[in-house]
Amino acid sequence: MEISLEEIQGADMVKASYRMGGRAKIRPVNIGSGVSYLLSILIMCLSAPEKGIIVIENPEIHLHPSAQSKVCSFLYFTAESGRQLFIESHSDHIFNGFCAGMAREEMDKEKISIQFVSLNDEYVTEAMQVEIGEYGNIRNQKKDLFDQFDIDMNKMIGL
Repeated sequence: MEISLEEIQGADMVKASYRMGGRAKIRPVNIGSGVSYLLSILIMCLSAPEKGIIVIENPEIHLHPSAQSKVCSFLYFTAESGRQLFIESHSDHIFNGFCAGMAREEMDKEKISIQFVSLNDEYVTEAMQVEIGEYGNIRNQKKDLFDQFDIDMNKMIGL
């Protein structure tokens, strides 16, 4: 897919057009909602000033799991280019994408801070720094910290 952007003079907006498989000028309404949302993230990240702060909520919306994992590399690239990112996600694919990047040493774990935010027994919000090990494993696993897959697998095998 090729994406072209054209600035709309006098507005803080751009016009996007798409090409895919030799077809020119595919209208945005004919592109999946995941790609449309991802496009806004790409524009925001690529147009942010150096030392800018970018806040992204749920970058995984409507994306295939493999695309969710791949978007982590782009977000890391954005941060490496001098921008600071705050990403809020409920996606284990986003979480695992960063863990895999650190495990393969494609991402410097000293430059990534993953916080797990939850309610304690008194219903007070707490944040915990997630410690990622050498192979991308969680060193300080806590209940509800992307453990649902394991819980469901245990149910399926009768544990």
